[in-house]
Amino acid sequence: MIPSSVSFLLLFLSVFAPSALSDPRAQKAALLCTNRTVSSLSLRQVFVANFVAAMDALTPLTTTRQHGAVVKGSGNFTVYAMAECMKDLSQSDCNVCLAQCKTQLLSCLPFQKGTRGGRLFFDGCYLRYDDYNFFAESFGDQDTTVCGTSGSINGNSNNSVGARSSRIYKANALELVTNLSEVAPQNDGFLVGSVERKNVSVYGLAQCWEFVNGRACKKCLADAATMISSCATQEGRALNAGCYLRYSAQKFYNNSTDVTISGNHGRRSLFKILAASAAAVALLLVVATVVWSLYGSNRLSEVVDPTFEGPFPAEEACRLLQIGLLCAQASAELRPSMSVVVKMVNHNHKIPQPTQPPFIHSGSSELSRSGLPGYNFQPGSNTQSSANTMTESLVEPR
Repeated sequence: MIPSSVSFLLLFLSVFAPSALSDPRAQKAALLCTNRTVSSLSLRQVFVANFVAAMDALTPLTTTRQHGAVVKGSGNFTVYAMAECMKDLSQSDCNVCLAQCKTQLLSCLPFQKGTRGGRLFFDGCYLRYDDYNFFAESFGDQDTTVCGTSGSINGNSNNSVGARSSRIYKANALELVTNLSEVAPQNDGFLVGSVERKNVSVYGLAQCWEFVNGRACKKCLADAATMISSCATQEGRALNAGCYLRYSAQKFYNNSTDVTISGNHGRRSLFKILAASAAAVALLLVVATVVWSLYGSNRLSEVVDPTFEGPFPAEEACRLLQIGLLCAQASAELRPSMSVVVKMVNHNHKIPQPTQPPFIHSGSSELSRSGLPGYNFQPGSNTQSSANTMTESLVEPR
């Protein structure tokens, strides 16, 4: 039987601790290389040096904020490069995805041929370099659709049940990508969701790159939704210069708070669920604020439900709540590992002082609306967008 103290801690962690993600989705969706090259060997060496410098400069950016854009060199041998992870990935998964992405991008042969540009779409991240400023580009001449190789949904099956299921799946997929393309631009350019109707489920993800926002994001995803509708399989991806759209019969994304659309009122249900999700996040943050406020005033034991009968070990409850606050720190570096948590619970490790949550005003227990994750209508997003960053040259988003 699990001790009551451990059960209490597990309940606290299930509410406040960030979810553990473990799939970087480092599978190649498409590699697109330009046919422009640097012909002269001596000039190629200059271009290659700038390419290497750009790839190296991206690393400190993507390992802290999951996206970055840099410019290296000058004149005809300038290299522009950007990298970005899907916003449902953890930082560690993002690092793994982009590390593998950088390796496979070399298939464009920038060293051997001096290939001036290349795009690599992974299902978890995106990497591109070129010899011109493409950062705010929504469309390009290499935009493409990648459909799955199995699971036809063209409805031509000789089996009437299979044909009916295929028609339902196709309708669900179209409804999903349409809703994702319409709502994601209002949701910091990112949204995951699903449609389930008549026991047929479809899952999807839409994301615009960091420098493609507002109307540009909306146009990019609308075009992607039109492109992807040509897929007659259970898996489809639209890969544009400024955005990524995917649907699948399998839940491939890491976020557990996706939007579910069902029935004949999909769009209306979508917005209701988005509002409910935002309300739930706000409620959890209110609870976290109360816990922090009581902790700061040495009244942490007041969090315990007063309906519990009989006395309880107040000191033990406070210890567990303090551990819970440590596990809910904003920075991963400040959160203890599970092995350390076990030692803390068993009184074999000192419990450090937790830092103040980022969404609480300093010296106050009030919630900061501007600091609320999800305040800007962001259900389904595990990460927050931050300021666009460049090295050597600043590029402002549109």
